[in-house]
Amino acid sequence: MTERLNFVHILNKESLGGAESLVKSLVDYDQSNTHNILYIANNKLSKRALSVSRFRQLIIFFSVIRLVKEIVLAAYFKKQKIYIFHLAECHLLFYIIQYIIPLKKIQSIFICYIHQSPKLYPDKLLKFTKSWSKKSDGIIFYSKVVEDSWSPYLTKIQSTSRNVIHNFVSNVYIKKPRNKEGLNSLNSLEIVFVGRFVSWKRPEKAAQIASQIAHKGVKVNLNYIGIPGAKSSSFKKYLSEENLNLVFHGLVTNGVDLLNKMDLMVYPVDQDLCIEGVGIAAMEALVLGVPVVISNKNSTDFFELNSVIDFRELENAIKLYDKDKFIHYISQLKMQANQNINIAKHNFSIGNYINNLVQVALSIREYKKI
Repeated sequence: MTERLNFVHILNKESLGGAESLVKSLVDYDQSNTHNILYIANNKLSKRALSVSRFRQLIIFFSVIRLVKEIVLAAYFKKQKIYIFHLAECHLLFYIIQYIIPLKKIQSIFICYIHQSPKLYPDKLLKFTKSWSKKSDGIIFYSKVVEDSWSPYLTKIQSTSRNVIHNFVSNVYIKKPRNKEGLNSLNSLEIVFVGRFVSWKRPEKAAQIASQIAHKGVKVNLNYIGIPGAKSSSFKKYLSEENLNLVFHGLVTNGVDLLNKMDLMVYPVDQDLCIEGVGIAAMEALVLGVPVVISNKNSTDFFELNSVIDFRELENAIKLYDKDKFIHYISQLKMQANQNINIAKHNFSIGNYINNLVQVALSIREYKKI
């Protein structure tokens, strides 16, 4: 049985981003208040101000006061907590408070969580990296490839202080009955892209691939989850193509039923820039038995699944196979994805994630002798 610890997750705002979704899922899953959230911007005014540059310093200033009060009071009442600082502005917050409070003398644990590559990290905040990373009790990375991308900035950090804990998917996806082994429809191929309309997500690459498949005479429905119909003009060249139908679903709060109807997920994130490996959306697809196509299979550092292929492999299949053989090829991918469901569910379960997080906290506590 895992020991009950008190985690406080510091986030810079409420949003639907990966870090925020991760922590909210932890809080929703937790029935014993083991995980709590402390927002830098904790009301509508400050959330809006945080996105306006001239108010950032003011928000950070009040956030520092709030967090110092929280840490000092916990220390006074001898409450041991594990503070986890998510994302760049929270790392800056930690950088500031380590000059105000003698953190090494406090019986709590301070961890910085890195979810993204340094290429997506604000340039102005990178210069503080060496300071906050050395003062923290430990660093958690989203994936091994993210850890490797940060190595030039963290050369003096002991390897024992660096930990990789891969994200998890919601139990809503874990408990969902498996996807059909064959194609969901004999009349069309259901393809899905999940993500915002930002350049490094490369949503146009999904349309390009779907178009190539449609040119073979295969009817394709390309479903964009996270992109509203208002952005359809950006895909103008594909909107009138024969055999290709683009569907813009916009923001979907619970996409499990929609994702479960898909035959294939395309995940064309620019790994040279993002360097995240397989993101949560792709993990959700894999636990439902939906095969995933990613831009660089070498970036998947934490599991080996035959249902994960890269775009080069898919594009070769499009060139080599006729319509019937290509449909059979996708059917085989779906069969492999279904065979890999149990592996994916174990790797991406919230229970597995929590166990890893607790072990990191306990090892730091033992090292600090607290």
